[in-house]
Amino acid sequence: MAAVVENVVKLLGEQYYKDAMEQCHNYNARLCAERSVRLPFLDSQTGVAQSNCYIWMEKRHRGPGLASGQLYSYPARRWRKKRRAHPPEDPRLSFPTIKPDTDQTLKKEGLISQDGSSLEALLRTDPLEKRGVPDPRGADDDSLGEFPVTNSRARKDQLLFCDDCDRGYHMYCLTPPMSEPPEGSWSCHLCLDLLKEKASIYQNQNNS
Repeated sequence: MAAVVENVVKLLGEQYYKDAMEQCHNYNARLCAERSVRLPFLDSQTGVAQSNCYIWMEKRHRGPGLASGQLYSYPARRWRKKRRAHPPEDPRLSFPTIKPDTDQTLKKEGLISQDGSSLEALLRTDPLEKRGVPDPRGADDDSLGEFPVTNSRARKDQLLFCDDCDRGYHMYCLTPPMSEPPEGSWSCHLCLDLLKEKASIYQNQNNS
């Protein structure tokens, strides 16, 4: 085939060959445009009205037949033209329905109360004392009772940052706890173990 094309190019010239190919391209494009808007026509052999066919579609678009005696089915042209069209829903991928017995089971296990106040409080993220849920630590356990809230705005001024790694620590969480920030440089326990005598706290002491 390549030899035939080369012979034609040599015989007619390269420019003439390019013009002929461009004319063929334009003619084929016009045929496709006319075919897309052509009305259904009667086939002379079968007497059936024929229209534009989409059998040339890829194999992955093929689906099982929908009618009796139909081997394959293809998506409609209107569906294929929509850019954001969703595929037909598969019943196997649907979410399982929640049975009414599930609420009764949760109420028996104590996860939700009879009036549903615990579930609503959980969704609103209310404190434990407002939800009516018993504290698992018990009344006599004071180990964490006075521990302050870490994300409180009032406690942000008690953050102490390491001069070596820029990690932030609450002064009341340190061992031992600190009430006031130290003067000069300060290094966390991680940097002290890693940097040893090169930590900022030792460098500051040597310079002083």
